[in-house]
Amino acid sequence: MKNNKDNSSKRNSTKLPMAMIAAALATVLSSVAMAQHQVRINFDAAGCPQHPVADVAAGRGQQITWQAYQNGVEARVPFDIYFDPLRGQPHNGNNGTVRANIDPAAPRVDYKYTIVGGSCPNNPLDPNIRVN
Repeated sequence: MKNNKDNSSKRNSTKLPMAMIAAALATVLSSVAMAQHQVRINFDAAGCPQHPVADVAAGRGQQITWQAYQNGVEARVPFDIYFDPLRGQPHNGNNGTVRANIDPAAPRVDYKYTIVGGSCPNNPLDPNIRVN
């Protein structure tokens, strides 16, 4: 009977580390799925967005943050983001920042989105984004 207890203890001791490994892996995968993407937008003195704006690739459900900059420093320049695979339209960055999640059901393709400066509506930028 002692052998059965010893074997049972050995089986349980290997299950515990496997459960811990599985939980750790799930946490890592979850954090990757929730990864944030940062996009820097440079604005001129008039509040118009300037080229280049880096293209971004993000997965369904991931968050993207667009941040306004002037002269290399974060700025509170107002702007809007127009982009269909984000929930709600438009996304207002009245304080120089827009945060939005990719729609979990968005098609996995390349898109263009539009950045419109609050004081410069006639000079939008249309960078690319890939939903993967």
